Amino acid sequence: MTNATLAKGGFRVIDLPALVAMKLESFRDIDRVHLRDLSAVGLIDSALAAGLPPDLRARLAQIQDSPE
Repeated sequence: MTNATLAKGGFRVIDLPALVAMKLESFRDIDRVHLRDLSAVGLIDSALAAGLPPDLRARLAQIQDSPE
């Protein structure tokens, strides 16, 4: 698996930018909820958003602009 880190327990954990991109690509209700939560606690910042492709940045902006 690419974009993953080996955790202390010996299992792989997906990197945050890859997780955010995956959730933006899926864009299901539960993914949008997770993205709102990640954004609310400050895990999604402008640097992470800047690294996304334009179409995914637009989806992220849509989520951040409507915190339902």
